[in-house]
Amino acid sequence: MGNTPKLVNNYFRIFLIFIPITSVLLIPSIQGTTPGFILAFISALLVFLIRGNVRSQIVIDWVKISYFFILITLVSQVGIVFFGIPDLLGLSLTDPFDWATKAFRLSIFTQTLYLVPGLILFTLAKYFYNEKWDKYTRIGILIFCLYGLYEFVYYLIFKTNGDFISNRNFGEHNTVLLGMQPMTIGSFTFLRVNSLALEPSMFAFTVIPFWIYFQGTKHKFATFLIGLALFLSASTTFFVVLALYGIYKIFNNKNKFLLLMAILLGVLGALIFWDQLYGFIEKTILSKIYLSNESGTQRFGNFESTLSYFSHLNFLNLFFGIGFGVIRSTDFFSTILLNMGIVGLLTFTFIFMYPIFKLKNNERNNRIKFALFAIFITMMISVPEFSFLSIWFFLGIAYNQIIRDKKEPLL
Repeated sequence: MGNTPKLVNNYFRIFLIFIPITSVLLIPSIQGTTPGFILAFISALLVFLIRGNVRSQIVIDWVKISYFFILITLVSQVGIVFFGIPDLLGLSLTDPFDWATKAFRLSIFTQTLYLVPGLILFTLAKYFYNEKWDKYTRIGILIFCLYGLYEFVYYLIFKTNGDFISNRNFGEHNTVLLGMQPMTIGSFTFLRVNSLALEPSMFAFTVIPFWIYFQGTKHKFATFLIGLALFLSASTTFFVVLALYGIYKIFNNKNKFLLLMAILLGVLGALIFWDQLYGFIEKTILSKIYLSNESGTQRFGNFESTLSYFSHLNFLNLFFGIGFGVIRSTDFFSTILLNMGIVGLLTFTFIFMYPIFKLKNNERNNRIKFALFAIFITMMISVPEFSFLSIWFFLGIAYNQIIRDKKEPLL
């Protein structure tokens, strides 16, 4: 696998398979002990077993990230102590049982622990990733999707959830029950594909970048199964990304005739099955746009209350937030804006936009860029998750490719 040390390659053959899983805990009584998180923490130790310049580069990256993060956190807490902030009532706090504490809340430290595995994976992928890792990435995401398809079929036959692996709970919320979200279109009731994610929308968020990344490869059937699982998740996120990806392909496809035929066949199929299609669209997209269901109403309410609170902050906290992990809205835009301020929002945006604009234009790089774009847009609009390893893995791939494009030696 290129210049990547054999020890790292062998370790990642196992690690990559577990990256998508978020609903299984190795120690059920301890949150955060997912297989991926545990393997990420262990992988940090590999760095100190490696010789060469790359070890120093990784450690320097860790120091820079830590310094920046600690600086923003300390400035935000100083702002709270000396200038004060409004009462936290009405916000979607990560710790909903503590409304009184404003500075140095415990959730700042606990949520930071959830961020660390992703940053470890990001730096290791940045310096060690090579395309031969794709085989094990594909195996992991296929297992993830096939388990979701198994649950889908099991529900059709037995009318109950067939998940026998998930064991992660959130307070009073059982993950198996949280992820069990049947949907009825006309007379057909099915279970939205959830697999070993927390819920269908989280499943879609995890899988979408892999589906984009494997487009145009020789593994057509695997890509089809991944796409089928995404479709059956009935996630608004997927259909929005699918529409954007379709527009992207239209403007970048060289064979205009075949593309036109595909569009005409799609329109014809939509007209033939219009009633069923409209019912599906109404359930997954329109009800949220027009706030006619509980999910859409809650999202808009949280977004509105978070921005309203942000607008009443003092000057210092406007720029540096009130502390990472303090609140968890239903979108990442308002979440990071209030938690880390304007500086945090701009920094996070730059982290994604830099490779999107920096990477050279070729078929593979364009897939990487669109995968990053899909992750970023999805997070900002509807998924406030920062700890999913898939986010940081794709960022690592992108920055790894930037280094390769510069033809700088890694070792």
